[in-house]
Amino acid sequence: MLVNPIGLPVRPEAYSDRFAVLCRQAEVPVVGLHDVRHTFATIMHRAGLAPSDAAALLGHMVAVHLATYVTPTQKGARAAAAGLGVAISEAM
Repeated sequence: MLVNPIGLPVRPEAYSDRFAVLCRQAEVPVVGLHDVRHTFATIMHRAGLAPSDAAALLGHMVAVHLATYVTPTQKGARAAAAGLGVAISEAM
Protein backbone atom coordinates (compact mmCIF):
# COMPACT_ATOMS: atom_id res chain seq x y z
CA MET A 1 0.00 0.00 0.00
CA LEU A 2 1.26 3.46 -0.89
CA VAL A 3 1.05 6.11 1.81
CA ASN A 4 1.46 9.87 1.84
CA PRO A 5 4.17 11.66 3.88
CA ILE A 6 2.09 11.42 7.08
CA GLY A 7 1.35 7.72 6.63
CA LEU A 8 -2.21 7.85 5.33
CA PRO A 9 -3.14 5.57 2.42
CA VAL A 10 -3.18 7.15 -1.03
CA ARG A 11 -6.27 6.33 -3.11
CA PRO A 12 -5.11 4.56 -6.29
CA GLU A 13 -7.52 6.77 -8.28
CA ALA A 14 -5.57 9.82 -7.13
CA TYR A 15 -3.05 9.23 -9.92
CA SER A 16 -5.73 9.02 -12.60
CA ASP A 17 -7.50 12.06 -11.17
CA ARG A 18 -4.29 14.10 -11.19
CA PHE A 19 -3.44 12.95 -14.71
CA ALA A 20 -6.89 14.06 -15.93
CA VAL A 21 -6.29 17.51 -14.41
CA LEU A 22 -2.90 17.74 -16.15
CA CYS A 23 -4.47 16.72 -19.48
CA ARG A 24 -7.10 19.44 -19.16
CA GLN A 25 -4.48 22.02 -18.21
CA ALA A 26 -2.41 21.03 -21.26
CA GLU A 27 -5.56 21.21 -23.41
CA VAL A 28 -5.08 17.69 -24.72
CA PRO A 29 -7.64 14.87 -24.71
CA VAL A 30 -8.15 13.28 -21.32
CA VAL A 31 -7.12 9.64 -21.59
CA GLY A 32 -6.66 6.98 -18.95
CA LEU A 33 -3.25 6.18 -17.57
CA HIS A 34 -3.66 2.59 -18.74
CA ASP A 35 -4.12 3.93 -22.30
CA VAL A 36 -0.79 5.76 -21.95
CA ARG A 37 0.78 2.49 -20.81
CA HIS A 38 -0.55 0.75 -23.94
CA THR A 39 0.85 3.56 -26.08
CA PHE A 40 4.31 3.30 -24.46
CA ALA A 41 4.33 -0.47 -24.95
CA THR A 42 3.33 -0.13 -28.60
CA ILE A 43 5.96 2.55 -29.25
CA MET A 44 8.67 0.40 -27.66
CA HIS A 45 7.56 -2.66 -29.66
CA ARG A 46 7.48 -0.79 -32.97
CA ALA A 47 10.88 0.74 -32.21
CA GLY A 48 12.30 -2.78 -32.05
CA LEU A 49 12.96 -2.83 -28.31
CA ALA A 50 13.32 -6.35 -26.97
CA PRO A 51 10.05 -7.51 -25.39
CA SER A 52 11.94 -8.50 -22.25
CA ASP A 53 13.26 -4.95 -21.85
CA ALA A 54 9.87 -3.35 -22.49
CA ALA A 55 8.22 -5.75 -20.04
CA ALA A 56 10.82 -4.97 -17.40
CA LEU A 57 10.24 -1.24 -17.81
CA LEU A 58 6.48 -1.72 -17.49
CA GLY A 59 6.92 -4.04 -14.52
CA HIS A 60 5.51 -7.31 -15.78
CA MET A 61 6.42 -10.56 -17.49
CA VAL A 62 7.15 -10.88 -21.21
CA ALA A 63 4.08 -13.08 -21.78
CA VAL A 64 1.84 -10.40 -20.24
CA HIS A 65 3.54 -7.71 -22.30
CA LEU A 66 3.02 -9.60 -25.56
CA ALA A 67 -0.54 -10.71 -24.80
CA THR A 68 -1.77 -7.42 -23.35
CA TYR A 69 0.13 -4.52 -24.81
CA VAL A 70 1.41 -5.53 -28.23
CA THR A 71 -1.37 -5.32 -30.77
CA PRO A 72 -0.98 -6.95 -34.17
CA THR A 73 -1.08 -4.78 -37.28
CA GLN A 74 -1.67 -5.47 -40.97
CA LYS A 75 1.78 -4.06 -41.73
CA GLY A 76 3.34 -6.43 -39.19
CA ALA A 77 1.43 -9.42 -40.59
CA ARG A 78 2.61 -8.58 -44.12
CA ALA A 79 6.21 -8.22 -42.94
CA ALA A 80 5.99 -11.57 -41.12
CA ALA A 81 4.58 -13.28 -44.22
CA ALA A 82 7.30 -11.76 -46.41
CA GLY A 83 9.99 -12.85 -43.96
CA LEU A 84 8.59 -16.36 -43.88
CA GLY A 85 8.60 -16.43 -47.68
CA VAL A 86 12.25 -15.42 -47.77
CA ALA A 87 13.17 -18.02 -45.14
CA ILE A 88 11.39 -20.79 -47.08
CA SER A 89 13.00 -19.73 -50.36
CA GLU A 90 16.46 -19.74 -48.80
CA ALA A 91 15.86 -23.15 -47.23
CA MET A 92 15.10 -24.75 -50.62
